[in-house]
Amino acid sequence: MLRHVIELVWMMGAGLGHVCLIVLAVNVVHGYGWRTRWIEPLTMAALAVAGVGTLVLGGWACWVGPSAWPEALRWYAAVVALVGLIGLPTVTLLRHKRRPPAGTWVETAALDLCADGGAERFVGDGSHSGVLRWPGNESLRPEFVDVRAEVPGLPRAFEGLTIVHLTDLHLAPCFDRSYFEAVMDVAAELEPDLVLLTGDVVEHVETVDWIAPVLGRVRGRLGSYAIVGNHDFRYGEEAVRAALAGAGYEDLDGRWTTIEIEPGRRRLALGGTSAPWGPSLGRSTMPREADCRIVLSHTPDQFPEIAGWDCVDLLLCGHNHGGQVRLPVLGSVLVPSRYSRRYDMGLFRDGRTLMYVGRGLGAKHPLRWNCPPELTRLTLCAGRPAKGGRVRDAVRVVSG
Repeated sequence: MLRHVIELVWMMGAGLGHVCLIVLAVNVVHGYGWRTRWIEPLTMAALAVAGVGTLVLGGWACWVGPSAWPEALRWYAAVVALVGLIGLPTVTLLRHKRRPPAGTWVETAALDLCADGGAERFVGDGSHSGVLRWPGNESLRPEFVDVRAEVPGLPRAFEGLTIVHLTDLHLAPCFDRSYFEAVMDVAAELEPDLVLLTGDVVEHVETVDWIAPVLGRVRGRLGSYAIVGNHDFRYGEEAVRAALAGAGYEDLDGRWTTIEIEPGRRRLALGGTSAPWGPSLGRSTMPREADCRIVLSHTPDQFPEIAGWDCVDLLLCGHNHGGQVRLPVLGSVLVPSRYSRRYDMGLFRDGRTLMYVGRGLGAKHPLRWNCPPELTRLTLCAGRPAKGGRVRDAVRVVSG
């Protein structure tokens, strides 16, 4: 009896570990900058083959019993059983023990945009619009995320600098344009110093015309800046860049610019990159004289390299959507990154560099569960900021 129980647990662990390796492979492959429309169909085909193969092989293995398996299959089963029974629980435990980096404070509140008129008014008539009506789908229920971050050595002139971070709108006809306009109206009420957009603006050629009326609703006191993302390259990134310029956003992709905070004294350096799909950002071209440096990167996969420069204070990213569907205990599953689920969302620090990964406002496949879209405000401070009132003030703005 005990032997049968051990064999059952071992086979269950092997099946779980096998699924983990498939998910890891899918995540890593999607983290590379292959600009082709075939990547998703090929992935779905590979998943289908792997799924059918797993069922057939698993059924056969259970029928004949582990003792009759070929030696190669027994070795593979042993490896994936370790992944399923030890690797996955260990990684899950470590993820649950992860805490926000020191010197950061985060508060969240729901933006109940559907209070007046319900969610139906935000549903469009394009492909996948029916998904927005699924019970439990949070795609039309964004959160306001208020982040305060301590930046060591931040000059007094930068104290309290506010940034509205926008990412991954994926403007698509499955949404009604009024949804994005409502979110941008909230962002405008925050009266930010900077508006920084980190790519994946559109998800359909016909929504390029939405960019100006949507994103033009919010402006930063010191300027609005943007880069594009991998999905923008699919739908005509030159047209997207032109529309962003028309909305008042300066294109930072592959370059640096500086902002005079105190003319002649204090300067903020801003850089941007859509690599690996678009231009990279070189350290050699970085302004030497700057009191604070902020980089926009569509994917957080650039984090290890940029943190290694040891001169960037803040890195803002998107792309990973927080996984969109987050399972109980396990959290995110499908995350298109070379680091898989490591940088799915939130705050990370490596040396001097603090990174924030936003969950985004839209998605190609508009299904979100336990992972609502977000509108983010970041405030920079030299020391521990006073707490209280910030999220409540923002909620009052939202509710009128």
